[in-house]
Amino acid sequence: PGSFQVNHLRLYPHNVEFMPPEDLETEGQSSAGNSTNEEKNKFANILGAVKSFSIAEGIYQPTLFGELIIVDATNMIENYRIQGGEKVEISVQQTLKDKEKIIEAEFYISEIVGIQKVNIGGQTYKISLVTKEFFTNSLKKENSPFNAEPTELIKNIVKSHFGKELAVNGKGGPVIKGIYPKLRPFDAINFILRNSNDTQTPLFFYQGVKDGYHLKSYKSILDTMNEGDPEQEVFNPNAGVYSKYDNKPFGLPKTQEDE
Repeated sequence: PGSFQVNHLRLYPHNVEFMPPEDLETEGQSSAGNSTNEEKNKFANILGAVKSFSIAEGIYQPTLFGELIIVDATNMIENYRIQGGEKVEISVQQTLKDKEKIIEAEFYISEIVGIQKVNIGGQTYKISLVTKEFFTNSLKKENSPFNAEPTELIKNIVKSHFGKELAVNGKGGPVIKGIYPKLRPFDAINFILRNSNDTQTPLFFYQGVKDGYHLKSYKSILDTMNEGDPEQEVFNPNAGVYSKYDNKPFGLPKTQEDE
């Protein structure tokens, strides 16, 4: 496995002036380590006030979600004028046996909930975080004709609306055509997913912490799981896509795509 260390957890408040620090090297050791980054954007390192944080990703959700549990003894909400939409940067270092990995994520505050006064000088609360794409999705709509393979359609939506690249694993089926009926980008992607498949298996569109957006079919996931392990294969020439794996009972009849 390895160990994890949080390098920094930065909050970028709106219209708040900070005094420049004397020593940037101590930023990660102080809850009040305020500075400016290379783009001259002002931030406050709030790591010392964070009791815990979590990042949620999954193949059933198109974007990442985060959560910060704050123990606040400095009235951070008032001092930093947090109203929502502020950027939060998280950097985590993973130390493995032969190398180190840096995992970085950028979020924006969506809401603050559960404020509780624990004593006269302190309070606790939860900050919910979403990605920039979550906000962008609520501002845009798709209302154009389409005529292409499903994987290409989803690639185009991700590139045109979010400016991101899409990693594709699997096929999406034949060309489909129609008109998007004024759908949000994520809704348009779900519309395409409902009308596509890879050898009778569904496709999943999701965002990963380390490597961005993915489009994977269930077949490609099973293929990856089965790589290098031929003992799991069931040698049945008339079986369908699922029959090669132990995780039956999803057996389907063999199709022309299996040939």
